[in-house]
Amino acid sequence: MTKSAPRAVLSGGYRAALLVGSALTAVMIPQLASAQSAWKPDPGSTDWSTGSNWSNGVPSNAIIGGKAATIGPSTRNTILSANSSASTLSQTGNTLSTNGKTLSVGNALSSLGTAYTLSGAGILDNSGTVDVTGSFKQTGGTINNTGTVKISNSFNQSGGAVTTTGTFTTTLGSTLSGGTFDVNGGTVTANGLGLTNSGGDLAVAAGGTLKATLFTQSGGTTDNAGTLTVSGIGTVSGGALTSSGTLGVSGLFTQSDGSTTVTGGTFTTSNGATLSGGTFDVKGGAVAANGLLGLSNTGADLTVSGGGLTATTFSQTGGSTTVSGGTFTTTTATALTGGTFDVKGGTVAANGLVGLSNLGADLKVSSGSLTATTFSQTGGSTTVSGGTFTTSTATALTGGTFDVTGGTVAANGVAGLSNLGATVTVGSGGTVTTALLTQTGGSLTSSGTVTADVFAQVAGATKVTGGTFTTNTAATLTSGTFDLTGGTVAANGVAGLSNLGATVDIGAGGTLTTPLLTQVAGSLTSSGTVTADVFAQVAGTTKVTGGTFTTNTAATLTSGTFDVTGGTVAANGVAGLSNLGATVNIGDGGTVTALLLTQAAGSLTSSGTVTATAFAQTGGSTTVTGGTFTATLGGGLTGGTFDVKGGTAEMNGLGLVNTGATVNVGAAGTLKGTLFTQTGGSTDNAGTMSIGGLTTVAGGTLTSSGTLTTTGFLQTSGGTTVTGGTFTSSIGGELAAGTFDVKGGTAEMNGLGLVNTGATVTVGAAGTLKGTLFTQTGGTPTMPERCRSAA
Repeated sequence: MTKSAPRAVLSGGYRAALLVGSALTAVMIPQLASAQSAWKPDPGSTDWSTGSNWSNGVPSNAIIGGKAATIGPSTRNTILSANSSASTLSQTGNTLSTNGKTLSVGNALSSLGTAYTLSGAGILDNSGTVDVTGSFKQTGGTINNTGTVKISNSFNQSGGAVTTTGTFTTTLGSTLSGGTFDVNGGTVTANGLGLTNSGGDLAVAAGGTLKATLFTQSGGTTDNAGTLTVSGIGTVSGGALTSSGTLGVSGLFTQSDGSTTVTGGTFTTSNGATLSGGTFDVKGGAVAANGLLGLSNTGADLTVSGGGLTATTFSQTGGSTTVSGGTFTTTTATALTGGTFDVKGGTVAANGLVGLSNLGADLKVSSGSLTATTFSQTGGSTTVSGGTFTTSTATALTGGTFDVTGGTVAANGVAGLSNLGATVTVGSGGTVTTALLTQTGGSLTSSGTVTADVFAQVAGATKVTGGTFTTNTAATLTSGTFDLTGGTVAANGVAGLSNLGATVDIGAGGTLTTPLLTQVAGSLTSSGTVTADVFAQVAGTTKVTGGTFTTNTAATLTSGTFDVTGGTVAANGVAGLSNLGATVNIGDGGTVTALLLTQAAGSLTSSGTVTATAFAQTGGSTTVTGGTFTATLGGGLTGGTFDVKGGTAEMNGLGLVNTGATVNVGAAGTLKGTLFTQTGGSTDNAGTMSIGGLTTVAGGTLTSSGTLTTTGFLQTSGGTTVTGGTFTSSIGGELAAGTFDVKGGTAEMNGLGLVNTGATVTVGAAGTLKGTLFTQTGGTPTMPERCRSAA
């Protein structure tokens, strides 16, 4: 008989297995037979397909015995080399057991093809060594490996089941397109092209290890509870990858579809991870995306609900990231240019010098904590509805929207929070705290709680519609608009609130409190409630149209305009209100009250209600065109002009003392006083002067063409001229010096009449002088015949 290669040409054409070792048993061929044969290679033939080598012909179910112990490697190799077709093994059923021995399949001729095929219900039970030169193809059946499987080419599984607790090594990689592959222990190594799972169910148990140069999953499932190590690139484009053990990728990890779920253990990439599709869920354990590339999400759904996710850098251009528990930490930089990033719980920490940047994403914080060394936003949107958002160094917003509807935003660090052009909204439930709040562009609208050590507005618009807006040190407005329509602005600190050029509007529902309110430029309009310890206007315009405007210590107006068209200005404190050069207008509906009202320069015009405990004018002009102008303790005029063109000016207490001013009472005006004393300047009355006590002229000139009534009249110097109307003293008058001219109208001295002790009295042709008595002890009288004494 001619020797043939070790092919077992059995029914169905299936190849028999080559079994080695005295304990090697159970080559199960598909057509199961009851007969059992013993191997008897005497008289020397070693051909397994020769019936004479068996006790009863080539069996369907063979147990190798007898001389099997003598079939060593040399005999086996002789058999394999005798016929090239014997270098392949096809198993479609039954059980092949190595029993601790070595089974070698294939040779150089089969190394590029498939050497071992397992299909149907075949079982390979290896407790020894299976050495395959070529590829191993499994379409069905079962592999139970507790020993060593070595495949020089690749392992391809499209069905069946593999369970290994030993070692399972492929030189050119493994492909799983179906079936199950369980690594319950030991080590599986896929070299070359690594491991590709396109449809299989791969499981690595707690005691198992899977090593691959590359890992590619496009379908099926991979469940790692043990150790999965990839020395190169890891790719998920479909199927499901779940890990609760140790998963390490030395190269780049990419996911374009499918799902990756980490429930425990560790998942580490040494050269970053890129997610472009599918879902990536961190439910437990620790995930670390290391390397310069860190973690990039361009279109996947990334969720962290437990455990921890750490990345050197994180960039998101699309997709979504949701953190509802656990931690998400970046060590260098985080950049969001698209997609959504939701913090619904847990802790997100964006560390590094760059911190967190939002260039166009939808960033949301509804619970949990988001911390960043720095935060910059050039586009997109940020919404904080709960939880906390904290920056340790700086927050800069140059575009997009930044909404705080709930929760707390804490912008710490000396740079604080800067709005360079974004639309910032702080809702009624939101809180913002910062060391420095800077508004240089865009808009800031708040109905919640804003607290800053310093607030500086260079440009843009700030609007407070409710809640509280508090500064602890200083608030400075250089330009833009600052509107307070509701709520309270508390500008605390010694510097208070300074308006250097902005348009400030305090509406009817707004309240402003500050130790110091300074108006340097721009405008301030108020119909609400303003309370300041000190108000200083250097320039610009202030307009009170309603509500109350109260100073507790002093109000000083150096320049600009100060208009009160409605509401009440209450300048309390001993310093009261001082006008050093401004244009002050008090309209019909305006009210000003002051402990002390001082007019040193500029102008004060009133048609409303002015009430001061004391009034002092050293310069400038005061004009009363209507309403009432009252000084409870009287007024003193040392310079400037005091015009009463309409309404009533009433000087009670010490009355009105004019030592150098020009006083004019127009035809429609009324000047009242308990006393009137003039030592200098001039007084011209064309309207009504009513003095409840003594009128004294000790210098200057008093001219009246209207109605002047006084209880008594005394002139010690200066001159008095009546050009029309009536000049009446109810208890008479005394002229000690100066001139007293009645050029027109009537001068009537009742009571004690007129006593001239040294004045020059002249009654012109159109004038009338009346008196109950006329007594002259000096001076010079010049009277027409109609001047007569009532006596």
